[in-house]
Amino acid sequence: MVASSARVRTDPDMVLTILINLVGNAIKYTDRGRVLVGCRRRAGRLIIEVHDTGVGIAADHLPAIFEEFRRVEPQRRAGYGLGLSIVRQSVELLGHRVRVRSTVGRGSCFAIELPLLGASGTAVGGSPALSVAAS
Repeated sequence: MVASSARVRTDPDMVLTILINLVGNAIKYTDRGRVLVGCRRRAGRLIIEVHDTGVGIAADHLPAIFEEFRRVEPQRRAGYGLGLSIVRQSVELLGHRVRVRSTVGRGSCFAIELPLLGASGTAVGGSPALSVAAS
């Protein structure tokens, strides 16, 4: 673990809920390999990424994974299919952005973008969006 001096404008409880859901899913769908959580600054934003080496998600399933009760593998894993719906709704309420890239058999990367606070304590721009990609 490495400390960061980055400060963002957001609701910390909602971001914690988002991260709990993303990390929980990464762990659930990674039978072998690893889960990595990291952050980086880019263009006035803090990007928090959750990478896994899990089963991955097929490109044709990506647009639907954020829907309520939607599960790609309902028979293999426990759960109700609400985690990513909660992520999407929370991100939209906060006015942030969530992105996902995934490759079947290689894993996924979910990223949330939060506005960085400048030296004056004000946020540095941004607009909400949802973005998905597969390779």
